[in-house]
Amino acid sequence: MTLLKKVLPWMMILCLLCACSALAEEDEPDYGDLYPESLVYEGTWACGGVLLESVAEDGGFRILIRHLTGDGMDQRLVWEYSPLYTPETGTLSAVLGSKTLETLDLDGNVSSSSTEYEDGEAVFSLDADGHLLWKDQKEDAGKDLVFSKIGNFAGTYDCDRASIEILWDSDDVYSVEIHWALNAKVSSDWSFTATYNPESGMLEGTGMESRTQYNAAGDVISSEEVDPEGCFATFALDADGNLTWQNSDGVADGMVFERSIF
Repeated sequence: MTLLKKVLPWMMILCLLCACSALAEEDEPDYGDLYPESLVYEGTWACGGVLLESVAEDGGFRILIRHLTGDGMDQRLVWEYSPLYTPETGTLSAVLGSKTLETLDLDGNVSSSSTEYEDGEAVFSLDADGHLLWKDQKEDAGKDLVFSKIGNFAGTYDCDRASIEILWDSDDVYSVEIHWALNAKVSSDWSFTATYNPESGMLEGTGMESRTQYNAAGDVISSEEVDPEGCFATFALDADGNLTWQNSDGVADGMVFERSIF
């Protein structure tokens, strides 16, 4: 009985602490709700061959910066930061950032990696034109880099027998490849070069349609352009990350493509 009397108060304190911790976790507001003005930093940004992705998470931001290097573009430098927003200056500041060198195989997958440091510091800001600036206080890797927002379109999207693959090339330029299997022997294919329009939040570009025929083994036996003058298209993402494709001839009206690969 004496032992129970000694232990009981500590058990009650422990339960109270757990309850308070759970309550605090439930009541912790989203970072975007705390600092809605900070959400201007969220998105995908690019400068030349450098890609920067910024996401608002619980308690702050997560920023990944990727830069392909090497003679055969078979290596990639990756910086990762978890910055916090400073309302007084309107900037994002980070400590304990990391830099990693990744080696890529022929398929673009990481075959090996080595961490160069984990004590990086950086400040991210916006200039008067809305471009993002990266002040790397460890080795000044962001010197002269001015990032433009390019949306978050890279990935593969599917809708019934049609698929869309969107790849980021450089700066605000994307390549868009569309394959639509009309039947087992014929497909319609489009190739677009598209740029990001920050005002509309869409990709806009021109491209060509071709009609491709296959034999029983699935090999291409012929391919010809459908419209030599080309066509215009826009691509937009909805709140769920699904893609819509508006073509100048209306061929894709009403179609919604679900993202399958990021």
